[in-house]
Amino acid sequence: LKAQDIQNAIQTANADVVVVSIANGDSLKKTNLRAASAEALAHVLQQPDFQHVKVVVISSSGAGTSRIKIGMGMGKILEHILRHILADHNGQEAAMAPFRKRTFIIRPTGLVDGKPSKYVAEFGDEEKSPTIHIDRGDVAQYVAQRILANNSYGRVVNITGSNTQ
Repeated sequence: LKAQDIQNAIQTANADVVVVSIANGDSLKKTNLRAASAEALAHVLQQPDFQHVKVVVISSSGAGTSRIKIGMGMGKILEHILRHILADHNGQEAAMAPFRKRTFIIRPTGLVDGKPSKYVAEFGDEEKSPTIHIDRGDVAQYVAQRILANNSYGRVVNITGSNTQ
């Protein structure tokens, strides 16, 4: 994505919030797609006409200061397998750092389809996740609720699907 394309999209939509959810399919190959897109967005956000725009970034469990904790060393193995993806997510989060007060970073566990949960559980960076998956629909609903509540900017959370509160 180019900064000018992002700027045009924000202006055309008269957007107050941008949701960043970029993926590379099932590929585990090295890429900077997420980081480069976030850098282009950052270029736009620093301009005076875009100081009001807030950002929700869908990152990943294991990115930033979070760790994937499953048990029996499986989290370390998974972090190694996902190292290129996590590096790209780290770049994405770093690009948004200057805008932290108006950015909400969400780090979901493994994304799945067609397996909705009753609840979305938040957990800390160093905590073992209550489950290892979250349905994409649950993430979308969580994002919409947080945007409407307008009280999550400046935060970073890890989330997963849960059938208990």
